[in-house]
Amino acid sequence: MSNDLQVWQYNKNKFRTVTKDGEPWFVAKDLSDILEFRDPEQALRGLEDSEKGTTIVGTLGGQQSMTVINESGMYALILKSRKKEAKYFRLWVTGTVLPEIRKHGTYAIATATPALTVPATFSEALFLAAKQAEQVKQWLTHQTSWTSEAASYTATFFTVRRR
Repeated sequence: MSNDLQVWQYNKNKFRTVTKDGEPWFVAKDLSDILEFRDPEQALRGLEDSEKGTTIVGTLGGQQSMTVINESGMYALILKSRKKEAKYFRLWVTGTVLPEIRKHGTYAIATATPALTVPATFSEALFLAAKQAEQVKQWLTHQTSWTSEAASYTATFFTVRRR
């Protein structure tokens, strides 16, 4: 398995994948959290051996062993879940994430969360801080512009209504 973790965002939940033979394998703990299993180990017991495995992944805490499940195992977990969220998650994964992985080899277009990088030097940290400050400035400029447009539209609407 590739030790490169990809981090995905689904609503307020993050989940991680690794790649094995070009196919995504999902970190079982993350899917169990999204699908709200009270006992993730019990949920995994029903999977076939071919649907689950372990891999060693480099994390900020060092090398860690993680239980992962393949696409078939992911569907099996979704079908086991009685939560309404499971349906929406399945639709998102099958309609958006998996097609992107098949087409482009990754789902990093807009929703993937970049991996956490810790600057190695003080100058890298300053550069990162300046870059983030610029992004915040652009976002605030966009928000201010949008708010001004909304206020202008509202003022026009009420002016027209009074006539």
